[in-house]
Formats: sequence, C-alpha cells, structure tokens
Amino acid sequence: MHSKNTVLTTLKNTIVRHTSLSFSSFMRQGKISPEEFRAQLKRYIKVPITDEELDTAWMAMLMETPDENIELLKNLKSEYRTFLLSNTNAIHVERYGKILKEKFGLDNGLSTLFENVYYSHKVGMKKPDINIYKLLIDENGLKPEETLFIDDSIQNLESAKKLGINVFHFKAGFDLFSVINTLIFQQRYYESIS
Repeated sequence: MHSKNTVLTTLKNTIVRHTSLSFSSFMRQGKISPEEFRAQLKRYIKVPITDEELDTAWMAMLMETPDENIELLKNLKSEYRTFLLSNTNAIHVERYGKILKEKFGLDNGLSTLFENVYYSHKVGMKKPDINIYKLLIDENGLKPEETLFIDDSIQNLESAKKLGINVFHFKAGFDLFSVINTLIFQQRYYESIS
C-alpha cells in the first residue's frame, strides 16, 4: 500500500515529466476537457488516484502569490488598464480562484484584479502564438507601443515584440512590486522630459 504522500509525489513527478505531452497542451488550449485530461494522465500513473488527488498534485506546479502582489495588482488596476494573458487550464483557474476567494476575498478570482483576462483554454490559443496578443490588443483598443507585457518566458516576449509591444523579462527572484515601481517611475520620468 502506498502512502498518500508517496502517491502525490509520484504524481507530481509524473506531471512534471509529462507536461510537454500533447494532451497537456490541448487542455491549455481548451481542446480537451479536464475529465479527458485526467483520464489520459492517469494512464501514466502506476497507482490508483482520485480526481481530487490528481487536481491537488496538478496545482502543486503553481507558485503561491505573495500577498503584496495582490495589493499591487489592485492598486495598478485603479490607475492603469491591466490585463492577464495566461497559458492555463480549467483546473488551475477553478482551484486557484477558490484559493484567492478564501485567502483574499476575491469572489471572481483573478478576474477581480484585471480589466480583462485571457486564459489560453478559453480563447483556444496560447502564448507564444502571435494571434493571442493580437486578440488582446484588438479587443481592448490598445496601442502596442503604449502597452507593456511582462512575462517570464523569452519566447513569449519575442512574439509580443514582433507586434511592437514593449516587454519586460520577469526573472526568477525578481520582486514584482519593485519591478513595477521602477517601470512606473521610468515612464513618469520620460513623460516629464518629453
């Protein structure tokens, strides 16, 4: 008999090894349902596991959002047009939404913090597909040269740059609050000398 921790560790390792499989990508693009995803992933797991345990392990790949980032996003939304463009899936959105509601009282999850959200599984495209950036720009009447896109993937940033969008590479270990404040300070400085 396997302990629950062993099962979840095995599952987490399996997920990490197999996230590049087509069915994982298909779920992020909304081409398969969470139920189909779970069924296909279970084929790779050597122990019986419930959907709840699978979802818990699938969530383990996400990092926790620091409290100060939530406050920062609330403040940014009050002064700037903010949008979320995320390669994600229905399981992550639902579960993360519950966490945000419990911890921060955000009834609509991340949607509360942005003018509009673009989840890859909802729009049927994912970064770095240039069309997902065009969708966001076109639907919201944004000017690429006045838009800043922050991402941790160079590949995603390169696609945005092709459209004339300003980009910032957010690297591991960076503090979002400091990065945003620096970028805002620079913007205000350049506006003042123009």
